[in-house]
Amino acid sequence: MLDKKNPEAAMISALMPRYGIDELTQMISAAKGKPATKDIATKLQTEQMRVWASNERSADYVFITFQSGRGKTGEKLFTDPKFYDWAKYVGMINKQNPEAAMISTLMSHYSDDALSTMMIAAKRVRNTKSIATKLQAELMKGWASTGKSLLPSI
Repeated sequence: MLDKKNPEAAMISALMPRYGIDELTQMISAAKGKPATKDIATKLQTEQMRVWASNERSADYVFITFQSGRGKTGEKLFTDPKFYDWAKYVGMINKQNPEAAMISTLMSHYSDDALSTMMIAAKRVRNTKSIATKLQAELMKGWASTGKSLLPSI
């Protein structure tokens, strides 16, 4: 039965078992890139994230789901719209310090040098400077707390 107050919930409930998480995520992401379907796709994605959060899906799980079939995006990570979708999810599940949760996940997928290089490059671009600066500060905090050298980030 369709929930008139939240039709997206009914749609996600019907689509998830049929297509699976990876395929549905890819379909929604593709639909967000088209003007005619962007609004409904954004609502569906928000509902999908709400379901993930209620099922206590980790930031790492969702990161892997958004990167499915794409390989590691490397230096292009900060320009990938899926990165910002993932960041939104991390903010939903970790309101107090989403940057720390993001860095924890990113460190499990990239080396310190790779992360540092990506952040330095992202800080040079106006659209990605803010998030890269916050994440780099969190990365450096983590390095300092473990006694790692801060030289790779300079």
